[in-house]
Amino acid sequence: MEVQETWRVDEGWWRPKPISRLYYRLVLADGQHLTVYRDLVGGGWWAQRY
Repeated sequence: MEVQETWRVDEGWWRPKPISRLYYRLVLADGQHLTVYRDLVGGGWWAQRY
């Protein structure tokens, strides 16, 4: 697995449910691309496949 890129998104800090996420774009051993993010407000990890 290789980490290609990381970035952070912070939006809506003035709203009751703000968004704060730390994203990682990965290349898996089989060549597939995967983006995962950590929800910094609610906790937990989420995945987005292409």
